[in-house]
Amino acid sequence: MVNENIVWTDDMGQVSSFGGLTAEGLNGFYELSCRQLVFAGLDWLSKQKRKDFDIELESVGKLFVIIGVPEAKNRLGKKLLNYLTNYPDIDGLTGGQLTAAIQVIRFITNDGWDTFKSEMIRAIKGAKIRPVDRKGFVCDLVLFGADHFDRQKEKFDQSIYRKQIYTEQIPSSSEIMDDAREYAKIASIVHNDFKAYCANPRPLFAK
Repeated sequence: MVNENIVWTDDMGQVSSFGGLTAEGLNGFYELSCRQLVFAGLDWLSKQKRKDFDIELESVGKLFVIIGVPEAKNRLGKKLLNYLTNYPDIDGLTGGQLTAAIQVIRFITNDGWDTFKSEMIRAIKGAKIRPVDRKGFVCDLVLFGADHFDRQKEKFDQSIYRKQIYTEQIPSSSEIMDDAREYAKIASIVHNDFKAYCANPRPLFAK
């Protein structure tokens, strides 16, 4: 059952930045997908008799993970890993998203939401982490195209976790198309260069 009292607020750090590191790369649908995976996993676990899933991750501390292949070590861990890996509402789930989400699910299961939220608020203070914003969505649109963008937006709009993962309205591709065209013109369309540009946008979007 979805706990609507648990909401990701704008003063919290990002799952995809692993709890306090400077944000690198995309932070639009990539970050929202991580959050959705966290809530889906917590929701699934709430319906199980046991919570002691064991999934091995290479990690440093509770909220920092080294990207690798998660390995289930018990039956519940295998079921949770299978559920998250095949979660239907995320297009193109990456190993990084899966690993980060599992680490967060484990932290919340062991220490509770309030402790996790406090850690994520503390992590964002003094760090160059953006909340999910329009720039991130522009990056998604330019890199993946309008069709993919609108399909993913529709999935998020219909998600039962919608109000928990993002407090504002996600813009449509048509609403940010002009920004995206300008963004693409200024940035190099070489993938790695463009990702770096998205992480540190120039004054075009400064307010």
